[in-house]
Amino acid sequence: MMAATISRLEAGVSSDYIVNDGIMSIALIYVPAEHRRGGLGTRELKRLISIADERGWQIELMADGVFGVPVQSLVAWYMRHGFIVMGSYGSGARVRMIRYRAA
Repeated sequence: MMAATISRLEAGVSSDYIVNDGIMSIALIYVPAEHRRGGLGTRELKRLISIADERGWQIELMADGVFGVPVQSLVAWYMRHGFIVMGSYGSGARVRMIRYRAA
């Protein structure tokens, strides 16, 4: 399968991901600070997980604090949605995570 890049901006949430060879690589899920803690990011992540599960894709991402959310908080959030830690870089400033294909 060729790589496809999909971007979405809707209702205060933006997301970007790339699909290549059955792997969805989430590049971005961004919720502006004034819209956080309202479930928008969770809804977007669940939407992306649903797309991946329907197509049998694995999901990978790199959690980092680039938008001001502590990395530890991001890792815990992703883990609640079935992701596992595969490694960390830069003294934990970036954490590679993966969610395997739904069975």
